[in-house]
Amino acid sequence: MGLQIFYSDPPQTEAEKKAAEEDKKNGKSVADPVSMLDITNYIPSVEWSGDLDSAARKITFKIAYNTAANDSTFQAVLLKLGGFIYAYYDGQQIFSGRIFYVKRNTNDYTFDYVAYDDMIFLAKSQVYLKFSGVTITDVIKQTCAEIGIPVAEDIPKMDAKVSFIADGKSCTEVFQMLKGESRKKTLSKTTTGTGTHGAYEGNKFCVAIIDAARQNGIDPHIALGMAARETGGDDINNIYMDRQNGGLMQITEGTAADYGVDSLYPKWRTSYKQNAQAGMYILKRKIDEQNGDVWEGVRAYNGAGPAAERYKELVRSNSQTIPQDTGDGDTTTSQTNEETTGGGGEFAVYCKLDKVQVVQKGTLATNDILSDDVQIEHTEHSQSIEDMINRVKSVDDVGNICQVYSIEDDMTHYGTLQAVYKMQNPKDQQTDNVAAAKAQLKRIKEESSLSGLGNINCISGFCVTVQEQQLKGKFYIKADTHKFENNMHTMNLTLEYMPANPETPTIKVENLATPVFKSSGSHKTSGTAADTNIDMSSVGQNVDTGCQALYNAQGDYVPNGCVYRLTQAGSYWSPFLKNEYDKGTMGVGTLYQDAQSAGLSVIAYDESQLEKGDTIVYREADDSDWAHVGAYDGEGGVWHNSSTATEWHHQQGSTSMGRSEYPAYIIKTSKG
Repeated sequence: MGLQIFYSDPPQTEAEKKAAEEDKKNGKSVADPVSMLDITNYIPSVEWSGDLDSAARKITFKIAYNTAANDSTFQAVLLKLGGFIYAYYDGQQIFSGRIFYVKRNTNDYTFDYVAYDDMIFLAKSQVYLKFSGVTITDVIKQTCAEIGIPVAEDIPKMDAKVSFIADGKSCTEVFQMLKGESRKKTLSKTTTGTGTHGAYEGNKFCVAIIDAARQNGIDPHIALGMAARETGGDDINNIYMDRQNGGLMQITEGTAADYGVDSLYPKWRTSYKQNAQAGMYILKRKIDEQNGDVWEGVRAYNGAGPAAERYKELVRSNSQTIPQDTGDGDTTTSQTNEETTGGGGEFAVYCKLDKVQVVQKGTLATNDILSDDVQIEHTEHSQSIEDMINRVKSVDDVGNICQVYSIEDDMTHYGTLQAVYKMQNPKDQQTDNVAAAKAQLKRIKEESSLSGLGNINCISGFCVTVQEQQLKGKFYIKADTHKFENNMHTMNLTLEYMPANPETPTIKVENLATPVFKSSGSHKTSGTAADTNIDMSSVGQNVDTGCQALYNAQGDYVPNGCVYRLTQAGSYWSPFLKNEYDKGTMGVGTLYQDAQSAGLSVIAYDESQLEKGDTIVYREADDSDWAHVGAYDGEGGVWHNSSTATEWHHQQGSTSMGRSEYPAYIIKTSKG
């Protein structure tokens, strides 16, 4: 059957409907709107594509046209801007979207068309949304609801809670921000990502088996029962890594070859962790081969005949009699507990027909293995150290090198590639200088690609298993292009390798000095001009210096840190703000009250009264609480700690912070 393309006209406006009715009344010929017109035969070739950096999947194609003067028999088809395009492959719908671009080419008498799925509306629409302690899943739902795009009912449940403000951002940018927050949740975890292990916590072999079982969607009790049968003499406490006979799970060389285990888990013969992963991977394949019957899959793991049947019953008995407490973890999905219930981990948002769906990194697009024997025609693989950073020096406010973080193996292999991290004052308890410095370390960048026969399931955000001379293992699809031409379906995939057991580099930490911050020696309790040495005759210049210094040196976003950042920058021009910074003031309400107590002029917000260096105080739209602060730039804009820009940010030409808060007061910090 192959690919079929259908077209429907865009919905008629009320004016168009009335005009058509009027024409009919007057006896004029009126064509009804086109619905599900098969245009397949008009299209010589189609490209269907998407990538992780693009908002929407798209279809591009050409249609021939002609004129009656050139060919009176040619029956033209006119596709309207905004019309609907539907694509089916072997009867399965793979695309639903609208025409966003049309170009006529008189040289070859063709129309070029580009149609995007509904994710385009999320990319083209801005929102103002404030999230405080909202789950990742609910953020996605609320964002889509703002634009009226439906979300699939079976969207994965990601319970990690995030807090940030989406101020004038597109929905796609919101998702990117959300991914960043999600990665932070993942990086902050210290567990393996597969939950706890209950009664087996102290047994490294059992822990590895439980983790591997969860990651392959298998009941850990069954996995432990199998391990007890394979190497434990039916005693879970006696399982061991039998390197001479296939390890924990007694994997044979023949089975390993049949299922490509050497490529996926190259150390399965010597590493108990990879052996457990390989055993569960084989079991999952066996279960799939038995149409999802778990116990028949267990039997097939051993072989066939009466011996295999007895093996199955012994494993069943083991799984029922061993301690049942395997800890907390998800055993119903192939994803790790961290990704499914912890809410961390990477994910991609895409449109599955007309509903938004989420796929978590690691989800296989297909159980088929892409190999050079069947599908692959060409592959490429590149490695680069152009962006590598293998040593980071952390520097305090006065220029002391306090810590050095290095990956010495990479320095030995590739030479020293160094970055400098400007430490932030730990008054902000959410600032983790160690984590921020380590985050600058970067290793080898690898990218792969393959081209060959197409598989419609291979789209960006999913993973594929590859078995080829150059590429072997599990790969994340970062971009895909599917081409349909002359009844042939081919594809090009851009890939990222996903090792079964990612290497964790050894980071050497050298502690050289105790960090010193400029404000650390001052702890005054009052704030007037007489208390400091700030030159109040150059306020405007000092505002520029302070705001730019923070922006260029140490102005990363601080959660709930608008007062902290304002007083840090303001310490350059306002004695009051410097005093508040030295005291470690954090709350907006506290800053407001301290200003009144210090005798500073505090007035109701009046734009005509603003002067460069003044503090603008914002309240919630319903006046229920304090909301935000910023420094007036003297030119209609404001410097502030922005969650959307994730930095100390210069908002030019406007002091508005959106619909949820309003400027309520001015603290005349330009005067003291």
